[in-house]
Amino acid sequence: MVGCGDDTSTNVDPNTADAATTSDAAECTAGATRCDGLVPETCSSAGRWEQGQACAIACVDGACADGVCEPGTKQCDGLVPQNCDAAGGWQSAPACAYVCSAGECTGACVPDTKQCDGLVPQTCDAAGGWQGVDACPYVCSAGECTGACVPSTKQCNGLVPQTCDVAGAWQSADACPYVCSAGECTGVCVPDAVDCSGLVPRRCDATGNWQSADACPYVCSAGACTGVCVPGDHRCADGATVETCDAAGQWQRSACLQVCSAKTNQCACASGYDGDGATCTPIDFCSAPNGGCSPNATCSQNGIVPACACNGGREGDGLVCYPTPSAVLNEGFDDITKLAEAGWLDANRSSPVGSTTWFQGNHVAMGGPFNAHDGNTDAYIGANFNNTGNTGTINTWLATPSVTFGAGSSISFYTRSPNGQTRYADRVEVRVCTEAPCALPPDTGVGSYTTLLGSVNPSLAANGYPADWTKFTFTNANGIPYLGTGRIAIRYYVTSAGLIGGNSDYIGIDRLVVNGGVPAYSVGGTVSGLTKSGLVLWLNGIEQRPIAADGSFSFTRALDTGTRYSVRVYQQPAGETCVVTNAHGTIASANVGNVQVTCSPD
Repeated sequence: MVGCGDDTSTNVDPNTADAATTSDAAECTAGATRCDGLVPETCSSAGRWEQGQACAIACVDGACADGVCEPGTKQCDGLVPQNCDAAGGWQSAPACAYVCSAGECTGACVPDTKQCDGLVPQTCDAAGGWQGVDACPYVCSAGECTGACVPSTKQCNGLVPQTCDVAGAWQSADACPYVCSAGECTGVCVPDAVDCSGLVPRRCDATGNWQSADACPYVCSAGACTGVCVPGDHRCADGATVETCDAAGQWQRSACLQVCSAKTNQCACASGYDGDGATCTPIDFCSAPNGGCSPNATCSQNGIVPACACNGGREGDGLVCYPTPSAVLNEGFDDITKLAEAGWLDANRSSPVGSTTWFQGNHVAMGGPFNAHDGNTDAYIGANFNNTGNTGTINTWLATPSVTFGAGSSISFYTRSPNGQTRYADRVEVRVCTEAPCALPPDTGVGSYTTLLGSVNPSLAANGYPADWTKFTFTNANGIPYLGTGRIAIRYYVTSAGLIGGNSDYIGIDRLVVNGGVPAYSVGGTVSGLTKSGLVLWLNGIEQRPIAADGSFSFTRALDTGTRYSVRVYQQPAGETCVVTNAHGTIASANVGNVQVTCSPD
């Protein structure tokens, strides 16, 4: 121990001298106090902190406080949360609304209270939390399951509709007249009832609604399909008997006055009669001006058939009457070298072209096969198999000078082939051209000679060509025009011909005569809207003209100037009705082309 007067310098460790010097500095002001946690500290006279005995509850300003709690701790006094302050005293906060736990307000409800969350009953537990149980099947009220139904739901008690009220009890309304379904009065009929809606049979289903079956084809009665026909319908049992469907859908038969129309399936007047089928009178064609006959003819009628007869001194069909025709061309072929200067045309368009064309007739005395029909023995024009090569097609033309056509026009000639032991087919065609200048075809076709009047041996039958002079005549009925000018051609036309061909031999043409006529005019027009078959038009009660399709048409019979014309429908097409406009008029030295026939579906 070192005394007060001792020299302490000898006790100083030179290695710690600086540290000692530092520790001798004061840490605090003597007498000051402080707390280090629960430990009170006091500053000594030496300026050093000296610790005292740790406090049990709290240390405040360097001294142990007389508190009852540990500062910072919490507790609950009933619903009042308390915090221990720094002096160890409890400080109370406002009381909790529901639960105080560990000095904190918690929970969302007052313990042991009850409520409903929708259909789920809930009870508040000790911690203030709602605890739910199984949802109620119907109603939750004040936290309890009640009622016998879900509010606002509906049901039926027989025909009585019921609605569940808010308390879960069924409330009944008035009974339904037809059906109660899902608590509502529904339906428009009594279940299992039957009736008809037009042709549709119906049965009332369990919901009180009509259920329709397929429509009946004929009659619906008491909810069932009956009958065999549609009431009011008609049909033809045969050409003179009609059947009418009665209200029960059964056919009732009755006889027609004249015919039963397949178009209308009702009684009608036959063609040539006017009327409604119940009354029919013959159309009086002769009541029209001159009965639709030529002004030079007389009309008569037998039943429904009119007839036109040309007056004395005239010929024709009564629609056209003309003086006895005179020949405008009479050719005996005495010298065929003069034909060209007379306006005749000839050409060999055979394939291939042979060594001959038309030639002067080869008579018997000169070794030929036959003599002329009349005149000199060689007075005919001939052609033979040498018009083509060894094998080929003969296509040799001879056309008349231009002639004027009219009613009564005709062409006639005589022709033949050899009457030998072996006969060959041979063939000629007679064709007309009306398109000036009617030049002969430049090739193997027919050119402007498109109208075929007829043929001699058209099918090239063996032995089919006459072996003796035979006269052939072609008239307006064969296609000679009633009006205009043109040429008529003889076409020697043979396939599989030639020296070794099997169809050609030798033909002669003699005494070719063309008769003139008087101008006559056609009646025609246009058809539109026709899509069905069966339309037949009627001119002056004499000519019937079948029409197959839309487009222009013309009757084949021509009429004299001044002749009254009338176009009617002789037969309507199936499923359509055609109406004629511009149907009547008088021929005025010109063709008529403005008759309009308009068809539409029935």
